[in-house]
Amino acid sequence: MKYIVMLRGINVGGHRKIRMADLRTLLNKQPFTGVRTYIQSGNIVLDSSERIEIRVARTVSGVIRDHYGFDATAIVRKPAKVDALVQNNPFSRTDRLYVTFLESPPKKKDARLSNADFSPEACVLRNRDILFHSPAGYGKTKMSNNFFEDRLNVRGTTRNWNTVLALLQMSAS
Repeated sequence: MKYIVMLRGINVGGHRKIRMADLRTLLNKQPFTGVRTYIQSGNIVLDSSERIEIRVARTVSGVIRDHYGFDATAIVRKPAKVDALVQNNPFSRTDRLYVTFLESPPKKKDARLSNADFSPEACVLRNRDILFHSPAGYGKTKMSNNFFEDRLNVRGTTRNWNTVLALLQMSAS
């Protein structure tokens, strides 16, 4: 089974550094094969005989904790889920489009996005994923990773649209 794995909060501002070449070597020693990475921000495509996403996430996080000595949240998706997200993108533009992948679906009482107006930014919550468009770009957005985590009470990690497409393409080969 192929998986897309995204790590939260590594290699940011010189903290929690992980070289992707080292991580590929470590993960290939685990019950994973075909480990490939994309850029330095914790984007991984790998194969596993494991059928449950959360178990893949826990294994990856455990490898990082054991080897590097810090916790890193791993958020895992099957390529078909990412492809469905891409195919059902509600936004007409893909420039300055981002996806926040959540660790778990937010609880109904915590899902405080649907009735709020964040103009000119806009977002759509789809189960465990949030697609959002920020005309000013991510550096100036109100809808940062922390914004969604605080509002929904669940951990997440954000990727720009081009990274999402690259990971999807990597998972297809």
